[in-house]
Amino acid sequence: MNSERGSDSRRRYIYKSTAMKKYGLTSNQVEEAIRRGLITDFKYVANPHYLSAPQALLISEEELLGKLEEIKKLPRYSEAEREKRRAYRAKRKMLEIASFECPLCSMKTMPLKGSLTRKALYQGQLTPEEARIVAVVTHFRHAHTEYDHARQNLERLASFLRPEEGEMLLQALNRYLRLKRRRGRRAREEREFLLEDFRWLRAKALEKAKRAYTKEAIEKAKRYGLLPQDLTLEQYERIVEKIIEED
Repeated sequence: MNSERGSDSRRRYIYKSTAMKKYGLTSNQVEEAIRRGLITDFKYVANPHYLSAPQALLISEEELLGKLEEIKKLPRYSEAEREKRRAYRAKRKMLEIASFECPLCSMKTMPLKGSLTRKALYQGQLTPEEARIVAVVTHFRHAHTEYDHARQNLERLASFLRPEEGEMLLQALNRYLRLKRRRGRRAREEREFLLEDFRWLRAKALEKAKRAYTKEAIEKAKRYGLLPQDLTLEQYERIVEKIIEED
């Protein structure tokens, strides 16, 4: 870095970000110009916006203008930046293949950011076509079946169990709520047993409900040509297993 000269006050320094916007440069071109000695009059100062941020770079606008055409010929991006951009374009292409527009709600849908499906797509556990199938079925199950409503309705969930298990699910919750008013070790132990039974039965009911509504979602999406006509629930579940097993 060049030392500051006595005539600093008479020079016009501009921030690197300003130079980039004003003269159509990239960060790499400015940094590379400094590394190659094309820009020698520069200094680092405290960031004017965030005290905890890295220092800001100031460069002489006069010197920049004198070497502007030469600087513009420098690579716009570093090799690391180019690799990052290539990876980004590849991901966008995969995501575009995995997306679809729902004919029922006109919503463009794709594997959600941060979801296991998108992660599996990017890591190569799923092909873009498989990720699209998961996105279609997931969207239809949540948006175009009663699945979300059933998850919140205990009586509806109970209907997915055998009659005696459904009755046990409802009774376990009612008995637990009644026992909440009672004190003592025996009541506490009984509440714990009831809560354990309730959670186990509810999880079983949720699994059965999800499977039933997944099948409904598959058949409904097929009618709109969004899925292979020969896709079965079992085939879909094998695709989903790839996400779970590799995670």
